[in-house]
Amino acid sequence: MKKLLLITILIGGCATVPSYETSALEREAICKIDNPNSYWGDCHIQTTKADPNDKKATAYIKKNYPQAYAEWKVIEYLNDSLKKQLEDGEITPQVANAIFSERLNAYRVNAEKEADAVNTKKGCMALALSSALNPALAAQNASIASGRCGGGLDAMAIDSDSSAPKSKFTYYLKSSYPSGLNRICIYNNGVSDLTETIDVMEFCKNSIRR
Repeated sequence: MKKLLLITILIGGCATVPSYETSALEREAICKIDNPNSYWGDCHIQTTKADPNDKKATAYIKKNYPQAYAEWKVIEYLNDSLKKQLEDGEITPQVANAIFSERLNAYRVNAEKEADAVNTKKGCMALALSSALNPALAAQNASIASGRCGGGLDAMAIDSDSSAPKSKFTYYLKSSYPSGLNRICIYNNGVSDLTETIDVMEFCKNSIRR
């Protein structure tokens, strides 16, 4: 029983999870207040990095939630790209804020999904080991696992659900020009450009989702 308890504790992870002194939503709200008519994304990035617990929290996320860590690095790259486009006069602060907000919200949704998947996987592993070490609990654990682990204790691998719809992002109109009988519309999402060709007599849409 002592061995079972020790393994369960190790799997459950009793270590303290590092957290920021202020929540992401608080930092976002403060940055929007401090930058009412300008781009607030860089403020959000810099206040996050300035948090005393940022290094510990980042290291924890990188180790336990690699997808969320990778997406956050993309947001940092996006921030640098948006700042340069603002300096060059290619976009307005309003467009920059819209692009940054959409990417940030998508990051939060995807990070929450990854956290749910990781936590579910840990729970399934704990149930499987518990049953292996204490057969008397096998029936009880099987009942719990049927709803949590996809129907059985052996279903410990979490499927990423490749059939789920991919996240779409909004591209905002950057410029346009006529080309023969066509009009070329150039859109940007803060990271890359997207080109759409329409009839020369038509007008480019202000934004599109891809």
